[in-house]
Amino acid sequence: MSLSSKENEKRENEITVQEIDELFGPNHPAHPQHWSALKRWSILFVYCLLQVYVLWSSSAYGSTVSQVMEYFHISSQVAYLNMSMNILGNGLGPIFLGPLSDIGGRKPVYICALLVYILFNLACALPRNITQMVICSFICGLAGSTALTNVASSVTDMWGDKDSGVPMGLFVWTCSWLSIGGPIGAALVENPKLGWRWLYWLNMIVGGAFVFVLLCVPETLPIKVIYQYEKKQEHKLRLVPLVSFKQALRNVNFVATMGLRMMIREPIIMVLGCYNGFAYGTNYFFLNAIWPVFYDHYKMTFMGANCTYLTNIVSHGLVFFYQPVQDWLYRRDRKRNGDKSRPEAHFISALFTSTLFPAGMFLFAFTCMTHHHWIVPIIGWCMLGFANSHNWCNMLVYLSDAYPALSASAIAAFTFPSFAGATAFTHISLVMFSHMPVKWAVATLAFISLAIPPIVWIIYFFGSKIQAHSSLSGERGYKYLPVRHKN
Repeated sequence: MSLSSKENEKRENEITVQEIDELFGPNHPAHPQHWSALKRWSILFVYCLLQVYVLWSSSAYGSTVSQVMEYFHISSQVAYLNMSMNILGNGLGPIFLGPLSDIGGRKPVYICALLVYILFNLACALPRNITQMVICSFICGLAGSTALTNVASSVTDMWGDKDSGVPMGLFVWTCSWLSIGGPIGAALVENPKLGWRWLYWLNMIVGGAFVFVLLCVPETLPIKVIYQYEKKQEHKLRLVPLVSFKQALRNVNFVATMGLRMMIREPIIMVLGCYNGFAYGTNYFFLNAIWPVFYDHYKMTFMGANCTYLTNIVSHGLVFFYQPVQDWLYRRDRKRNGDKSRPEAHFISALFTSTLFPAGMFLFAFTCMTHHHWIVPIIGWCMLGFANSHNWCNMLVYLSDAYPALSASAIAAFTFPSFAGATAFTHISLVMFSHMPVKWAVATLAFISLAIPPIVWIIYFFGSKIQAHSSLSGERGYKYLPVRHKN
């Protein structure tokens, strides 16, 4: 009797998975993938600008840290806690906000998180002590992290696996625009009428404008969009998704555990997250490297040294224009595979471009403190930036393709180790540049980065075999969504 009931329950789950795919899949006419190109790109453009806005704070703070040290009479390590805690919040937030947006919708999470972000920027602008400022910076990171997770998930919502490369490339490119924070922070410091507090006043002003813009942006979560369409058309539904924001908050188990579960149980997500923790951490490593290299050695001005950080925009921009090549390689692989998606094919071009990461780091390391022109280490920086952003773009598309039902949760699980690494690098870089020559500090990371190409090769050649043992990838993830049969 017990065995029979288990078999019936198993069959019911399998039917439910099939029904969800049929009703809420991309074949439905109301699916966001069928929206006009203008509508989809307009939505993505707004979300990418939101991401730039949230991310510029951490890099801008690096330029204002000397004023914060002077105001609170603290050491550089303590002052940099504001930056590192903000980054750590960026990593922790998606663990919960990602699953919440998978079942409650993207739009409510965007708006609620942004309101919290604005509120705690006010607390950062008017701190009573450094402890309050650090705690509020951490909460700002938690709230602001929704842009990182949700934008990548919104790309998956609006584009299929065949066409998501270029939109994801735009997402990755706009991530690099956090570099504008350096010159913004420098401008605030150099203007005697402004100062470090104006970084947070500026955040509040821009954030307030974004709240009104986001109120006009439509929801993109397919299961919610299709359900609302079916209700409006007064069609009879076989399934009822529990997609209201209140119901999502009630589903605490899914929201609180899915991101952590995927991070622990999915080895590929953990490996990619740890790799990206190192790769993303190098951005903050180089944020501290610009002072001994370009300010002290090459005698650039304070603003000029800050502007070298804009190299990331150039290297990430090259990825955006190169991404159609990778998309073509992916489509060709899919055609050869009987028109079946093979997520590992998103790494085809990365088999070569990932080698540019260690090559660029070695070039920077052994030319930055010599008689070579300053453009030479910049070229090395650009090489590793291209490889870094190209790999990141491919990893996001890969995760979205491999975990279509739980894309935001998968990206959230991938994001935490990424930002944990960046948090560590904020302080490690200070120690390294204080106790090591710049050349050998960078070269140390270059030798570690030699492990990056093999990671990409292993996932490309053996990823499908590893994923075969997963209970969350592919259509298997649908059974974890909160959907019930209509009574």
